Amino acid sequence: LSYKYTIEKEPLGTGGAIRLACHAVKGEHTLIINGDTLFDIDIQQLSIFHEQKKSACSIALKPMKEFSRYGAVEMDQDDRITAFNEKKFCSKGLINGGVYALKKDSLAEKDFPPVFSFEKEFLEKNTGSGRLFGMTFDNYFIDIGIPEDYERAQTELKGIL
Repeated sequence: LSYKYTIEKEPLGTGGAIRLACHAVKGEHTLIINGDTLFDIDIQQLSIFHEQKKSACSIALKPMKEFSRYGAVEMDQDDRITAFNEKKFCSKGLINGGVYALKKDSLAEKDFPPVFSFEKEFLEKNTGSGRLFGMTFDNYFIDIGIPEDYERAQTELKGIL
């Protein structure tokens, strides 16, 4: 993979930061990965899926059981994302794994403020538009956004990274 860093001069929210990064992207599509998660997916498979679906944004989804920390994502039979549900207890479901294949121009289609939430202002507002698709990967996933899982990652990933 080729990669390039962009650095915010001031916090721009997830959406503003992604838009800033998109200005450095030369191609039509880019890969976005949350910095506080590790999700073992096949990036090439997600990229092919994204292009075949002609998606504005394709999201890597993780099946989970017995969770309340994440909102559940719903899809139709054609892999279109139809809903992002609020965080609440679910016995099973799909969560947003924090890995996205993004058609970079899709952020330019709307006049977003300088600081905005990618999840609320882009993903949730495009739900049901037929522009967002999800691909499920049942591979290793860890979100180190809370101290307990950060500690767990130190043990589980020791010697791997």
